[in-house]
Amino acid sequence: MFKIPKLIIKELEEYNQTVQQYLEGKISSSRFFGIRVPWGNYSHRGGKIFMSRVRIPAGRLQPEQLKILAECSKKYGKGSLHITTRQDIQIHGIEARDISAVHNSLKPYQLSSRGGGGNTVRNITASPLAGIHPEEPFDVSEDAVALSEKLLSYADNYRLPRKIKISFSGYPQDNTGVLANDIGFLAITKNHLCGYRVYTGGGMGAQSAKALVLEDFITRDQVIEVVTAIIRVFFKHGDRKNKHHNRLRFFIRNTGFERFKELYLKERQALQKNPPSPLRKIQFSYPAPSGNNRIKQEFFQEKEGRDFLKYNCVDQKQQGLKTVKLRIPQGDLRWFQAQQLATISQHIPGLEFRTTPAQNLYLTNIPASKLHLVYQKVKEISADFFYPETLADISVCKGATTCNLGLCDSPALARKLEEIICKNFTGTPIFETFSLNINGCPNACGRHPLGNLALQGAVRKVEGRPIPCYRFYIGGLPIPDSFKLAKDSGIILPAIKVPLFLKEVLSYLNQFNETELHTDDLLVDRVLPSIKKMAENFSSIPPYSKDKSFYRDIDKKEDFTLAGIGPGECGAGVLNIIEADLEEADQHLKAAE
Repeated sequence: MFKIPKLIIKELEEYNQTVQQYLEGKISSSRFFGIRVPWGNYSHRGGKIFMSRVRIPAGRLQPEQLKILAECSKKYGKGSLHITTRQDIQIHGIEARDISAVHNSLKPYQLSSRGGGGNTVRNITASPLAGIHPEEPFDVSEDAVALSEKLLSYADNYRLPRKIKISFSGYPQDNTGVLANDIGFLAITKNHLCGYRVYTGGGMGAQSAKALVLEDFITRDQVIEVVTAIIRVFFKHGDRKNKHHNRLRFFIRNTGFERFKELYLKERQALQKNPPSPLRKIQFSYPAPSGNNRIKQEFFQEKEGRDFLKYNCVDQKQQGLKTVKLRIPQGDLRWFQAQQLATISQHIPGLEFRTTPAQNLYLTNIPASKLHLVYQKVKEISADFFYPETLADISVCKGATTCNLGLCDSPALARKLEEIICKNFTGTPIFETFSLNINGCPNACGRHPLGNLALQGAVRKVEGRPIPCYRFYIGGLPIPDSFKLAKDSGIILPAIKVPLFLKEVLSYLNQFNETELHTDDLLVDRVLPSIKKMAENFSSIPPYSKDKSFYRDIDKKEDFTLAGIGPGECGAGVLNIIEADLEEADQHLKAAE
């Protein structure tokens, strides 16, 4: 289990004092902005309430941790937990006066939002089936959690030129998206040694990029040395001024990969003289089932039960144990649902939860003989938990509902599309094999560059009026062995027409058999021309006087507006504090003059 570093515990006391100073009006909102964001506290649109992004290293979550997160959301937030595509959990709707209460409540449970924002190392993700997947050579989450502890304990890692994202994949078919990270580790074996192939320079958003191989093989004990060397290069040479083009991938592109590798090897060589202390040795244990560990089939005779076994359940490599996958629509879990799920641990002593990059929740270490108990409990809590990792399981960001950068209400579109998909495509080949991702703006919190099919929020203007629209992407694939970034099709449609357009696209794709759907060139080379022709029937926008619905977002009664959009907060840090101090000093100087 992850342990909060002593540095963070010490700094939390200072941060609580800063929050109090802000509440008392002793520091400006601009200065507070530069301090709170690296603590994972973002403002909602309007800047009056906040979100706390809690790190869940490797996505591993104990029942008591899920309970306290639910309690904090109920007591201090809006009553729901939002699972992100980086396996964090966000608590939304927090008043400024309650920020410290949330942090203090989470601390005893080894949970913290430190580094959830700002120019630092973000939550380190890992395969949600790490430690339990039959094909993995070893448990990569052990290294991911240990690395999280180490990097969070370095003060310099909160003053990077820009954020760094790190991911671990345990097996070739893992959809974590390891090649879409600044640093990616893919578990492999070489000469009977366990280790990693190391990738760097990947990322999503503006000018998404596939990561390049930096090291063909390193041993597990070399992870900290490799990461430290990469971060040192970025710390010393990265661009600290251009926030829009200063991610590691842009630095590598501008510097050249070979030159970057020279700088990296120089840092690794320097580390030989003064090596970083090794990672904490973590070894996760798993329960050993006893007695009859067969599924009690009599509880799964109805179609709903058979579908549960087919879509929600997978075997663990630990004999007799199962993992149950739960679909969490839009990544939002109500506080009482979270608490009810946590109580399942009363029947399953070794139960552990996993958050996933698909914004879902896994329940692991379930004896097959007790699977029916979990099934009954899951049914009681919510029917929405069924059909995870299908076409109906849409990955989506918060969009314009809370985000300062959100253009469109992406969760509303996701709900509309889920209805269409469940009604028309359940059980079809495309239902079981395709993914759909939605992002409310050009950023990639919904991982639209990795979707087989994907939508990205955009805005067009007709007669001077803004219209909510979406760009259509196609062909993304996040698994390491055949990684591809989704292609921008060039199709931009008004939001109101996207559901009908996508229904037609899915009907067209459904004519292909399962083998054809997995053919590499099918989506982009073979079907995109036909899809572009379909789009022509949905692209025209009438004048406002003829049809106002085009000028409104999904399920909205008021006209679409860009009011509320403000500067993004994810890159806030030391430079923002300096700018705020200079601005304040300038005001004092003018007043004195």
